[in-house]
Amino acid sequence: IFRNDNPGFIPDKKLDSFIKGEIKKKKELVLLRNSESLQLFLIIDKDKSLNDQNEKARKLGSMAFDQLKTAGFETVYLHAESDVLLLALTEGLVLRSYVFNKYKSDRKAFQIKDIIAKFNGEADELKNVLSAVYWSRDLVNEPPDHLSAIELSERFKSMGKTAEISVEVMEKLQLESLRMGGVLAVNRGSIEEPTFSILSWKPKNVKNKKPFVLVGKGVVYDTGGINLKPTGFLETMKSDMSGSAVVAGVMKALAENKIPAYVLAIIPATDNRPGQNAIVPGDIITMYNGATVEIINTDAEGRLILADGLAFSEKFKPQLVFSVATLTGSASRTFGSNVIAGMGNAKQHLDTLKKCGFEVGEKIAELPFWD
Repeated sequence: IFRNDNPGFIPDKKLDSFIKGEIKKKKELVLLRNSESLQLFLIIDKDKSLNDQNEKARKLGSMAFDQLKTAGFETVYLHAESDVLLLALTEGLVLRSYVFNKYKSDRKAFQIKDIIAKFNGEADELKNVLSAVYWSRDLVNEPPDHLSAIELSERFKSMGKTAEISVEVMEKLQLESLRMGGVLAVNRGSIEEPTFSILSWKPKNVKNKKPFVLVGKGVVYDTGGINLKPTGFLETMKSDMSGSAVVAGVMKALAENKIPAYVLAIIPATDNRPGQNAIVPGDIITMYNGATVEIINTDAEGRLILADGLAFSEKFKPQLVFSVATLTGSASRTFGSNVIAGMGNAKQHLDTLKKCGFEVGEKIAELPFWD
């Protein structure tokens, strides 16, 4: 129930009968409004699995935001039958209210100012996670002329100071001394220098001696290089650093929720352009670990910088490595836009990750389907 005036709900037989009638009509959202308040009844099928109920609650929370925006109500009281559904409902409501208007001349946008609800202890954790999601989305939405690889690393440093995360940034000279051939090769076509950021969260009460390592793709703008992308694809290539935004956002959420785990994020970053001495198909480069690679298509730049990041992670003797990237359009052509493509050689951990994905409404589909 969403109300603008009173957190209490007074049972009403006529109202109860009306709601039951709407449920029989397969309605998911019932709206009642007068001059003082807007009441929304969000109806969830309890015959569904708990995961499906939670995802429905998120989606209904999103729908509710649109109704609240139309009505102009900025204070919301939330009630749900369980704390789990209440958290999911809140999550959907808050995620839907995200807006990026930093560069607009008219920045007026409807925002909910207060969400009042009775949680049983997990509200702060959810708030920190959603704050990290907002932070990551802001990074992804930044225009390419405002977010070079160097600026990206500065954003990590700024976030690290606030969240008490250690941040080390290696620049071009250090990458040359380490022979980071993949990152340097992709960067050859750019006038902006690359960076290689290492974020570390290691509180005193850590439960794992060997770190979990997150490696995120930080291609701040991808033209495709010499194999130039066509119009229709270039417009969204500022988001080719989404992997870096995700892993850094995870670090922010871990730190702000004081999770007792030793976790590193490794983020190689550059743009991919066809200028200067850009790599071309047929070039052979030497990677950080000494492996040689022949360039076949310069638009396969993500795996080059990630390969250096993954090889570099070995020096930390990690317990487990996660790689996150907008790596290939084939993923969306295979699964569509509502599913994450996943693969890996740590079968047990990947299965756990897929299970968690279903719980939070972020489904992961695994390749290959068969040998």
